[in-house]
Amino acid sequence: MAEIEERVQALLGVVKEDMTDAQKVRALHDAFLATVAYGEQNSRGAGNLRGAFLNPVSDPEATVRRVVCQGYAVSFQYLLMRCGIQAITVTGTALSTPGDTTTMGSHAWNKVKVAGAWYLVDPTHDDSINPTSETCHYDYFLKADSSVPTHQEGISPAGEKVGYPLYPQSAGTDYPLAQTTYK
Repeated sequence: MAEIEERVQALLGVVKEDMTDAQKVRALHDAFLATVAYGEQNSRGAGNLRGAFLNPVSDPEATVRRVVCQGYAVSFQYLLMRCGIQAITVTGTALSTPGDTTTMGSHAWNKVKVAGAWYLVDPTHDDSINPTSETCHYDYFLKADSSVPTHQEGISPAGEKVGYPLYPQSAGTDYPLAQTTYK
């Protein structure tokens, strides 16, 4: 746990006292996505905090850790909660790969409460497809559910209800990206 806490503290260092919650969410989003890449299950647990914050056994010097969507979602939620920002992990169905408009699969992402409203954030789909890139996207960042029709919370790829029966309803419109920049 001490090793995980060391990594978490380094990421939390991007948060400044005078930031709004939206700016904190973006700073953590960007910093976290620079340290992880989508990858296969490993002995450190690609679906949990261990996988997101500990180096893989196969490469103890690695600076980028490989996780799957569950690892992205629970780890991002943990970072946000450490800053006092309400966040939950949502499970359901989404496009398996950004840009693929036909293949749906099981997926996990987040809902984050900013300025009194809930917004969808999908750190997995916002991450660069290049594992060595520190670039991230904002296509799934502080969005209204209606802006992301590819994500169906609480529904399996077979169309069955899964997970919690109700997630918070998101805001009616996306949060303005320009208001998430810290100067």
